[in-house]
Amino acid sequence: MTIATIPLTIRVQSTYITGDFFNRTIDVTVPPPTPGADLDEWATDELLTYTGEGDQYSGVEAIYQATVVASPARPDLIGITASGQG
Repeated sequence: MTIATIPLTIRVQSTYITGDFFNRTIDVTVPPPTPGADLDEWATDELLTYTGEGDQYSGVEAIYQATVVASPARPDLIGITASGQG
């Protein structure tokens, strides 16, 4: 049986060139990594979408980070981090 999605709790940090910094913890539901998948690539594809602070910061240079802090169905994912800049 294939699991379509898994619940995670992630910590999201967004640091903007303006000096504004946001740190949130949110619950999300995402597709799990496929067997043999590169977990860093999976995290980049699935977790970075939850970063950012909306239209107010659109076009403002930032560094983003999302880290899995809880994963009941896949405890091996705890600590996996995705980072990006844009």
